Amino acid sequence: MMTFRCLDHTHKQRAIELVGEFPDRRHFDTMIDEDTTLIIDGHIELVFCREVVPYELLEPAYESWSSVRGLLGNRVDVVGTKRMARSVNREGIPSPRSGVNAQVLKDVKGRQGLLGWDRPGHETTLTQEHPEMLNHKPLIKLVDETYYQQLPSIHVKQLVALDPRWRLCKTAFSTIYILLDHPCCYHRDTANMRGVMTCLLPAGRFRGGELVLPGLRIAIALQTGDLLLFNPQLVHGNLKIEGGRRLSAAFYSARRVADFRFN
Repeated sequence: MMTFRCLDHTHKQRAIELVGEFPDRRHFDTMIDEDTTLIIDGHIELVFCREVVPYELLEPAYESWSSVRGLLGNRVDVVGTKRMARSVNREGIPSPRSGVNAQVLKDVKGRQGLLGWDRPGHETTLTQEHPEMLNHKPLIKLVDETYYQQLPSIHVKQLVALDPRWRLCKTAFSTIYILLDHPCCYHRDTANMRGVMTCLLPAGRFRGGELVLPGLRIAIALQTGDLLLFNPQLVHGNLKIEGGRRLSAAFYSARRVADFRFN
C-alpha cells in the first residue's frame, strides 16, 4: 500500500478554473496504478483498492446496469458545454443556468441511470421501473464492507446519517449513480453527503477513462475490478474512453436523504 501525503495547495485554484473542461494528460504528473491512500492535511481523501471486486459479482451487475438509457443530466460542468450549445432563457439569450440544450443531450453517446432513493421516501424512477437492477446484493454489500474495512470511522458517520428505511441493502449507501460510455468533465459532486466518501466502481472492457484530480496533479488508472473511495468534493473528471464500453457505478449517500434525519 502506497501512501501520499499532500500539503501543496498551489493547484487548487487552477482546478476550480478547469470545472466544465475535459481533462487531458497535461493536468497531472503522476498516474496511480497500485493500492494507494492519499492524505491531505492529515485527512484521508482517497483510497484506491486494486482488484477487490470479483468477476462473478461484477459481470452480472454490468450486464444489468449497462441497459440504462437515461439522457445525461443537464449540468454544464459534467457534460462539457463549454464546447457545446447551451439552452436559452425566455428572452432567447443563451443561459448557463438553463443547463444543456436538450438536443445536445440526445446527440451525446453517454447514458445514465439512478438507483435507490433520490429523496426521503421516494425511489428513483429507474428503481420503480426496473427493481431487478438492485438484485445485486452481494456486490453492494462487498463495496460497503470494503469501505468499512478501509475507513471505519467515516463509514460509520455515513451509516448513522441515513435513516434505516433508505439504506440500500442495509449499507451506508442510499443511491447508485450509473454512467455509461461518457467521460465526465471536471466537476464536484453537489448532491452527495458532505464529509464522507463516494465509492467508484468501473466495469466493462475498455481502454482509457482514467480519473483525473487536477488539484492534486494525479490520475487514477481505474480498471474493472478496482474500487476507489474518494472525497467527491475534490474536482475530478475522466480522460477520454479510447475503446470498448465503460460503465461507472458511484455508490453514495444522497445529501437530501441524509439531511432529512436531522431536520
